[in-house]
Amino acid sequence: ADFFHGTLELVEPGVPVFLFMGEDENRKLDERVRAFLNRGVTGDTDINIIDTADPALTTSSASSCLRGFSPR
Repeated sequence: ADFFHGTLELVEPGVPVFLFMGEDENRKLDERVRAFLNRGVTGDTDINIIDTADPALTTSSASSCLRGFSPR
């Protein structure tokens, strides 16, 4: 619930958003934040989502960099 109790005020047009989605007990909250951002409620279009469950990341060199974000 951290996103919806503080940082939401910083999400506005012109402010880039980076969402790092892990595969841990917080995944459900990450998915809720992604859905909120994708609805366009904030008017911001500069949304960047890095999801450790993305199959493209498991085969790339980026996967070793992301290990710290998600237990495997």
